[in-house]
Amino acid sequence: MPELYRHKSYYMQENQIHYLQKYRETLFNKLLSVAKDLHIIENNVLQTDDLLLKWKEIAPEYMMDAIPNIEKYPRTAIAWAAYVGIAFATYWDKDWIAHKDDDNIYKSLVNARGFDEMDEYIVEELLGIDFSSSEAEKMENNIKSLTEAALSQIRREEVEPQSVMAFHVFAATVELMFIFGVGYQLHRLGYKYVKVN
Repeated sequence: MPELYRHKSYYMQENQIHYLQKYRETLFNKLLSVAKDLHIIENNVLQTDDLLLKWKEIAPEYMMDAIPNIEKYPRTAIAWAAYVGIAFATYWDKDWIAHKDDDNIYKSLVNARGFDEMDEYIVEELLGIDFSSSEAEKMENNIKSLTEAALSQIRREEVEPQSVMAFHVFAATVELMFIFGVGYQLHRLGYKYVKVN
């Protein structure tokens, strides 16, 4: 899995690194179980190195938008990362060459209607789905289920709020939500892993 983010003035001790790796593993397995139950993935989470690298580039921007929302709107702060994953997977499917070097690829999603309504913009404008439709509602409910699982795991950790460790836990969480958003959309588009002999 992708490496953890490091606070620029903070170096984690070995036990802290181990803790975060264990947290990621636990949360990944929990999200995988939820996603399989919802039938939004098959046995594995579809992903590409291109999109994981792009997340690394835009993650600081996402964190800047999401962190102010954690206290009042924790579900939004977590869930929107999955929608970003859905958007990036859509770009990847349509014409990744045209988007992979775009430094404003994330900001264009936010600036269209603002961070609060980024989900609506992605669903309506990128996916072409009426936000009031049953299809959009189903997607929203699926993302909510993943979000609730993630939020439940965060709360179970009992990490001190606003601490550096809390930052790392949140960063790991939204990265996994992005990964599952990518996997969700690639599955919707009909992609599958094919065994090569």
